[in-house]
Amino acid sequence: MLNYSSFVFPARMQEAGILARQKKFEAALEIVDQLESDEPEQQLNIIMVKGDILMRANRFDQAYSHFNLAIEQQPKSIPLLYSRSMAADKLGEYHISETDLLTILEIDENNVDAMNALGYTLANRNQDLDRALNYLQRAMELKPDNAAIIDSLGWAYYRLGDLEQAHQYLRQALELMYDAEIAAHLGEVLWMKGEHDRARHVWQKALERDPEHLILLETVNRLDP
Repeated sequence: MLNYSSFVFPARMQEAGILARQKKFEAALEIVDQLESDEPEQQLNIIMVKGDILMRANRFDQAYSHFNLAIEQQPKSIPLLYSRSMAADKLGEYHISETDLLTILEIDENNVDAMNALGYTLANRNQDLDRALNYLQRAMELKPDNAAIIDSLGWAYYRLGDLEQAHQYLRQALELMYDAEIAAHLGEVLWMKGEHDRARHVWQKALERDPEHLILLETVNRLDP
């Protein structure tokens, strides 16, 4: 392990992040695995960045194990609990994912990221939609201009069958932040409203920007193969 100065450390972390975005995952992991620090904040940063790289590489089982080991040492760390929840969700371990998010809310009852994640995952699985809506409305009260929360709220209304409310929120979310997943959601609502040409336009624009986005591709292939 190499112990870098406080000046070199962020540069190496940034380099790892750039490599990960370029899908050079092994090179990114090699950099992170060489880093160590005596500072708790930097130690957590190393753990989080390595986990993020594993998630980007779709190595969800490894990411889950990575965060699990870290949580054994820091059982009340909100960033670690949240990240393990995301990895567990990808593995279909929904009970673990929900438990981690509820633990976060026990620690911080106003944690909007946990509220949003709980509401979205419940809505996405089409389960307990009233509870999902409650979490998302609480999150919206705390962060009314957050595109991710607005997207989740729109998706919950879609699952509830309220296409007009869903359309309104998803359009607002996409205007606030252009994102392929939001575009996938908006396109699906438009499709279900019978506005197929508008749906295709939204999807095509998103595909031009992010042609490999898994949720976007799944949505298009499912509805308009």
